[in-house]
Amino acid sequence: MENYIIKSLGFHRNVRILFAETTGIARAVCRQGQVDGAALRKALATTVTAAGLLCGTLKDRQRLTLKVGTSRPGCRIFAEVDADGNVRGYLSDEWRSVPAEEAAGAPLQRLIGDRGQLQVIRDLGMYRGFSGITDMPYGNIVDDLAHYFRQSEQTTTRFVVHVALAEGGEVAACRGAMAQLLPGADHALLGEIEQVLCDPRMADPGNPVTAWPKLLPGDAAVLGMAPLRASCGCSREMFLPMLRSLSPADLREAVATNRSLEVVCHACGCRYSFSPDEMAAWVPER
Repeated sequence: MENYIIKSLGFHRNVRILFAETTGIARAVCRQGQVDGAALRKALATTVTAAGLLCGTLKDRQRLTLKVGTSRPGCRIFAEVDADGNVRGYLSDEWRSVPAEEAAGAPLQRLIGDRGQLQVIRDLGMYRGFSGITDMPYGNIVDDLAHYFRQSEQTTTRFVVHVALAEGGEVAACRGAMAQLLPGADHALLGEIEQVLCDPRMADPGNPVTAWPKLLPGDAAVLGMAPLRASCGCSREMFLPMLRSLSPADLREAVATNRSLEVVCHACGCRYSFSPDEMAAWVPER
């Protein structure tokens, strides 16, 4: 598996620990046209990796969405994941107006600003859901997620994400870990957890994520390993209602000039073309 999540228990079965390899996913979402600049790529890669880790907390057909709001009007970072390991991420279009030098080299804290907000939306299925939102006092996404779990779900959680970019700006390595105290666990374990998550071997791109569970002390147990994949879920059918809503004049013009219309998914960059013959069937009779 190119991208995967490992579920484990550590510290005498008192801590749930998830490890994720997401290099391929981060690379795929960062190849989208609107992700221009190394700093923005790292921010998006961090967010989709965090979403990949949270896949390990989902069951059945549940879904989860992360929304990172920033101090810049309209500038947001999105990541979504479902229980089957399908992950997608994208940036709002407003990032295009950010100066190139900031998108390329600004620290993450500056990109987010002092009025950042983190929203977590859980779709539990059967028309049930939960949404929580917190501020972002750390401005680095991973510590802000830990802050969210402490504030909104009263669960002590720690995250670490390592993103390495190649010289040309493409994602060279992206992986992360999430540790969560189970009910009744001693909070004194936090010091040991921090020590594991800060182990330099986790930041080494040459050290595979499959080796990370061996860093856990005590009677650690690997519960399973599951694939993660970059998957938007878009299709031609999704865009049909939008095209059919075009004015009759616009449709007639496209048909008369034998011009196809192309729609681009803002989340994954996939392009869908609709022929004049297809559009002719949508033109209402006069």
